[in-house]
Amino acid sequence: MGSIQDIVLKKWLKDHGVDLSKVKMIPLDPGDATIAMSTGKLDGAFLPHP
Repeated sequence: MGSIQDIVLKKWLKDHGVDLSKVKMIPLDPGDATIAMSTGKLDGAFLPHP
């Protein structure tokens, strides 16, 4: 939390009318995020480009 990805994502969501109080954000490293998405435990991810 507080990373550039966190700040950019929150701004993008706000700019597109998403109520941040209804979004659960979980900090994960890219590997864990990939696994969580592939198993259906995560709806989306915003990750830095390598």
